Amino acid sequence: MLLLLSGAYPYAAFLGANLGGSLPIPRLAIYAVATALFAVVVCVALLVIFRRLKGPRLAVSVAVFILLFFNYMRFAEIGARGMGVLLWVLAVLVGVVAGYMLARFSAVRLYVLVAVILLTGFPVVQFSVFRSATSGEAPPQRAIENLSGVKEKPNIWFFMLDGYARGDRFPVELGGDNSEFITALRGRGFAVNQRTYASYSHTIGSLSSMLEMDYVTGRLAGGESSLVPVVRGDNALVRTLRSGGYTYVHAEPGTWEVNRCDSGADACLPPLRGAGVAIGEVEHSLISLTPLRRVLRKLGVQEAISSGYTTPTHTMDEFEAEARNAPYFVFAHQLSPHPPWRFSEDCAELEEVVGEDKFDVGGAWDPQFKNAYLAETACLNRRMLEAIDRIVTADPSAVVVILSDHGTGFDVKFEDAAEWSLQQLDQRFSTFSAVRMPKRCPQDEHGINFTVNTFRRVIACIANQPARLLDYRGFVVRRKQHALFMDEIKRPGWPADSKAQEPVTPE
Repeated sequence: MLLLLSGAYPYAAFLGANLGGSLPIPRLAIYAVATALFAVVVCVALLVIFRRLKGPRLAVSVAVFILLFFNYMRFAEIGARGMGVLLWVLAVLVGVVAGYMLARFSAVRLYVLVAVILLTGFPVVQFSVFRSATSGEAPPQRAIENLSGVKEKPNIWFFMLDGYARGDRFPVELGGDNSEFITALRGRGFAVNQRTYASYSHTIGSLSSMLEMDYVTGRLAGGESSLVPVVRGDNALVRTLRSGGYTYVHAEPGTWEVNRCDSGADACLPPLRGAGVAIGEVEHSLISLTPLRRVLRKLGVQEAISSGYTTPTHTMDEFEAEARNAPYFVFAHQLSPHPPWRFSEDCAELEEVVGEDKFDVGGAWDPQFKNAYLAETACLNRRMLEAIDRIVTADPSAVVVILSDHGTGFDVKFEDAAEWSLQQLDQRFSTFSAVRMPKRCPQDEHGINFTVNTFRRVIACIANQPARLLDYRGFVVRRKQHALFMDEIKRPGWPADSKAQEPVTPE
């Protein structure tokens, strides 16, 4: 019993610590069973090899080791890294030996069993109560238009580039120049707007508002899990397009558990995987709690476990591998150029991912990594243009939307969002927007533009009707006790114009 509960402990603790996240419960249950069985096998093997060992006492030692193994980071973060590792090694040695010695007393064995029951059971109960209390939270079932009577239904591609800065921000905050990419897009028929704003400081809110074509407000008790259905296809945009017979194709980004493909999509495009064992965000987080991450890095085989990622060209490869019935809507979330960074300017994969350690402790947007951001952006630009050329060559009438969910955060202190200056608001909320639509449809490169309205304009174009646009509202996404709060920003003079403007039809 003790070994079985000890095996389940790390995954139960992970549940309790991530109540508001997107948690793959079946996978966690399998991991718990596998860890428990492994602990039993180890215990039996030691008893066979060392016949003098006592089973009940050995079980206590193994249980202590499991608890310490999955609490490695608590020690590693103490003082200098070397000191933390040394403290962990000492804790393991003392804990395992002392556990075996003291387990000779039945009272100690009972105490350890009760402790493990509480450590394992409390998070499970906490998770059950949390989920039952938030199970009623669901996105509204709405569509903004019925497209069943529309004759011309172009295929639609949506590339969401995570953390991609607006063009005018490159020289201001990055010391770079992105004008060549913007010129190339315009030469391919895109309207690139340099006055575009997102409405949310973080991906989950911003992406949800794009897909819902409306604002997500207030307190979400279920945290990110409340918006998982929206991101995976249960949203106003997909419902609107399905009313016109569209097929929804979901291209997974890799890593980010929230945006996995599920039953909400008609077809799934998997991310690019490395040569090793493919893992997800949850597995990556669990491994990071243990010394395994450090050991793999020291051995130079960190890529033996890969959380996967996608690129625009890989999305095209996966899409072209199988015929699709038109009309279709393809949503491809590209985690690039959000940290951590994987590629050089010429798209060679880096020997070591840049900023990964900082990413794990919430400091990914460190100014020292600006050059890595610029290099990855240059690589992404090349791949994006290749993907666009493949799309429009095969399908000249295709609508292609390229948006970013938010800007960078190199000069932003996220813990002080209420005190952000106008410059910091501009840095985080200024977003990239490039849209290729039929020439008959209004496209505005100069007026104020909000990402919440992008697909309202696309739908209006398809339906051949005026777009019903929303005025601007901005929100800082804040997490507190597993809930998400959408704190509205009401700062005088920001942005300069918050009123939606009807775009003009190009000459």
